[in-house]
Amino acid sequence: MDVSPATPRIAVIGVGNDYRRDDGVGWAVVAGLAQRPLPHGTRLTITDGEPTRLINAWDGADLAILVDAARVPPARPHPPAPAPG
Repeated sequence: MDVSPATPRIAVIGVGNDYRRDDGVGWAVVAGLAQRPLPHGTRLTITDGEPTRLINAWDGADLAILVDAARVPPARPHPPAPAPG
């Protein structure tokens, strides 16, 4: 389900699924972003994570941001490693 119009340059995709007892964090993040001013060309989408719908959601975007939850032990974020070369 798209929650904003426009041809995407930035695609923010919230993943969740009521039937999998998902925590809903992806959908909640997209709902929160929908209440804020965003850069022109940002497209907000919520989906259940089915691969074809994910591909369609980020099609044509210069940047795709996928928001989902995972069961992993808590960790401290680390800065990205420099690219080799």
